[in-house]
Amino acid sequence: MLTPVPMEMLCVMVLDRDLDKVTELLLRREVLHLSSLKGLDLGCDALVSAGDPGELDRCRDMVARAQELFRKAGVPEVSVGFDDGHDLECADMEKMRAELDQISVQMAALYSEKDQLEARAQELREMHHRVSVLGSADAVNILKGRYSFMDICPLKLPTRNVDVLKAVLEGVAHVILPLKVDRENSVVIFIMLKKDRAMGERALSESGAEKISLPVEALASAQEYGQGLGDEIAGMEKQAAAIAQRISENILCFSPGIKRIWRQSAALASMRSAQGFFQKTRRTCCISGWIPVHSRVGLIEEVRSLVSGCYIDTWSPGQLEAVRSNRLQVPVLLSNPRLLRPFEMIVKNFGIPHYTAIDPTLFVAMSFLMMFGVMFGDAGQGLLLLTGGIWLTFRKNHMISTAGTAMACCGGASTVFGVLYGSVFGMEGIIPALWLSPLRSVHAFMTAALALGVLIISLGIVINVINCCRAEDVAAGVFGRSGVIAGFIYWTGLMMAVRWFIFSAPLDISLVVLLGGAVLTLMLKMIWEAFQAGQGVVIEAFKAGVEVMEMAIGFLSNTLSYLRLAAFALAHAGLFMVVFSLGDIVRHSMLGSWGGIAVLVLGNIFIVVLEGAVVTIQALRLEYYEFFSKFFGREGVLYAPVKFVA
Repeated sequence: MLTPVPMEMLCVMVLDRDLDKVTELLLRREVLHLSSLKGLDLGCDALVSAGDPGELDRCRDMVARAQELFRKAGVPEVSVGFDDGHDLECADMEKMRAELDQISVQMAALYSEKDQLEARAQELREMHHRVSVLGSADAVNILKGRYSFMDICPLKLPTRNVDVLKAVLEGVAHVILPLKVDRENSVVIFIMLKKDRAMGERALSESGAEKISLPVEALASAQEYGQGLGDEIAGMEKQAAAIAQRISENILCFSPGIKRIWRQSAALASMRSAQGFFQKTRRTCCISGWIPVHSRVGLIEEVRSLVSGCYIDTWSPGQLEAVRSNRLQVPVLLSNPRLLRPFEMIVKNFGIPHYTAIDPTLFVAMSFLMMFGVMFGDAGQGLLLLTGGIWLTFRKNHMISTAGTAMACCGGASTVFGVLYGSVFGMEGIIPALWLSPLRSVHAFMTAALALGVLIISLGIVINVINCCRAEDVAAGVFGRSGVIAGFIYWTGLMMAVRWFIFSAPLDISLVVLLGGAVLTLMLKMIWEAFQAGQGVVIEAFKAGVEVMEMAIGFLSNTLSYLRLAAFALAHAGLFMVVFSLGDIVRHSMLGSWGGIAVLVLGNIFIVVLEGAVVTIQALRLEYYEFFSKFFGREGVLYAPVKFVA
């Protein structure tokens, strides 16, 4: 739990004829994180890949075609599983392609007929709209007129451009009769003299106007023509609905076959993709990857029982020069109890710890819950969060269940600190305070918040030193920005500050000497490195002083950041005071006692939602910026075992 799951590099050499069987076993077991042996100084650099890119592309194309058939039929959320006994050895790509081609041809005919009907119906709808905007019989009569000296046509243009059209035609004889006007577009009848046609065309172009073409039948009788269009559109929509029903019936009939093709093609694609990581000789194939130590024996036994002959070898990370020289990353698998899974997500959202580093999930859980409880301490609201979280924990959805676990843990922390504060839904006195009340002991509460910050920052320094030792980087563990000497400077400075500000004691010369010695040691280390690199010693001495000062200021700002714990705890209590005041005002109004109770209930809901979210964000901020920054250095690679992918 405090370190990633131990890994080993597994190498399996099998005959070429057994490759697919072993690959399928690996995909089903989902325990091997694939990694090529090339570049590991194991004599495999000259081997070629065992994958077949051409077949991989063909398999993926089959999957895409199967998905497209379901998508065009409007079938939502289709998924396939790989645990229902499909036989990959019997999967024939040519037969599956021929079967899918036959289904596609039958469905394509229906889709084509449906598309033609819908396209024709859309054309008729547009025509129906054009006819409908003619409106009155007077407009029809105007458009029916034929004059040797005038052009008359209906136009559609953006409403904002009507004034543009008028401005361009200023001084030119014309008439604009509005038929339909809305916020976006306007339909008008445009009349002007034929001798000004060139000017009119320019005006239409600049204003973005479009001429509306109308059939002669529409001008003869707009109302009857529009009614006929409506009947024709309704008939086409009915035919399209019937074809859609036939499509649904056909896709339901073909569904088992399409799913089978999808499943087998996706499985074959997963196999060919995995085999791209393997190397091969003329008759053998070499499979390699990282496997958790606890899964190694079981997988090896299954491989040996599956094939007639094979060679298997394993190496620990320390045995591989590529790992020791940081040319190869060992994948990281974190293993934590269910209660810690939400806090493992907090770690992963920031980054993946290096394989040699400590898994900080347990410490993140402890510090996060403590900070949340300090800022959101209330026994009543904590019990609400705890109850709601337990209920969500048993939901089937994994994300909701994980969120429920986090909520339940936060609710438990809030309840504990609520008991310590003696607060139940903001009311003090119902239960005795076992520690202190934030509003009544502000100074002591701020001191406690700083003390918690010092504890968390110190924990980060200790974790960093341990990580450096595990990575065999002793210099970084001693002289680094969060190393032993930096920690000594931080703790010595804290001791001097506590003696001076809290106990009003005079400065201890021995502490001053120790602090100065630690600072001088860091500076000399930096100067020595600059001297070895051939850089200017004086300039580097100045830079070393600045860096040490920056480190000290960083520690100070990190520590002071934890004052927000006290600030938000006070804000939480202050919100309760506001709710109680509003409740008293409403209770003495015409709404009476029931109105006051309603205000208290709604106020508590508001505090739980708003303050709960704010407190969570603040706790995450302290974790990421003040705690993680002390020890998160080299980032690792997440363990991703090979598996079937649909």
